[in-house]
Order: sequence, then C-alpha cells, then structure tokens
Amino acid sequence: MTTALVVDDDPDLRTLLTAVLQRAGYQVRTAADGESGLRAVLEFRPQVALLDWLLPQRSGVEVCRAVREQPSLEGTAVVLVTARDTETDLEWGYACGVDDYVVKPFVAADLLARVARAIERRSADAGGPDRADAAVGPGQPPR
Repeated sequence: MTTALVVDDDPDLRTLLTAVLQRAGYQVRTAADGESGLRAVLEFRPQVALLDWLLPQRSGVEVCRAVREQPSLEGTAVVLVTARDTETDLEWGYACGVDDYVVKPFVAADLLARVARAIERRSADAGGPDRADAAVGPGQPPR
C-alpha cells in the first residue's frame, strides 16, 4: 500500500485530503504543524508528503528543505498543496525541492494524478540529483 503524510493546519482540509487519498488506496497519516510534520516524515517515511506552505512552527518549504537534507528520505516525494499561487511562489516551491505544486482549491482527480506522478518520478530518480540543487535566486523564500 502506498503511504502518504498530510501536513496542514486546517482540520477540514486535512480531513478532505485524507479522504481523497484513502479512497484512492493510500495509507495516510496526518500532522497539524510543520514541526510535527517533519517528525512524522522522519518516523513514518511516507512515499509522499503533502505539505501546506503556511504552517505553524515550521513552514512547508522549511519542512521540504529538511526532508531533502536527509539522504534516507531521498525516495520521499513532496507535493506542496497551498493557496500561494504567484509565479514567484511556484519558483520558490520548486527551488526548495518539491516534486509538484498544487494550488488550492484543487480538483481531487488532478491532485491524485499529480501525487502519483510525483511518487513515480521520485522513486525513479532516487539517487540522482533533485530540484533542491536548482538555484532560483538569492535569499530565502518568503515564509
């Protein structure tokens, strides 16, 4: 069974994402903030982590960067699911190492297709360079 972690501080969205993923056959765990989300990734080692950008304690991009720094998690795909939708936001998201970027509100079928492709790409590329090495520009992404 494919494993997924949903990290979002909105309980309704956590429930929705969990239901969508479970109906598609995923085993799902959840977290409500960035710090517990990072701990869950390290302990659960999901095949995919769906992260909101704006999280308490640690943002989704900070969690993504921490995941990408762990060689043992190189096979974990990361999908940012966020309302942040500017071109700069997308650039920062990909620069931090996300495998895909889904803007809220989303269509469940599109989300599932993107998650499946992210898992396929990440497992095929495990061991190779990832987007975390790509330079978009100086500085840090907005929190």
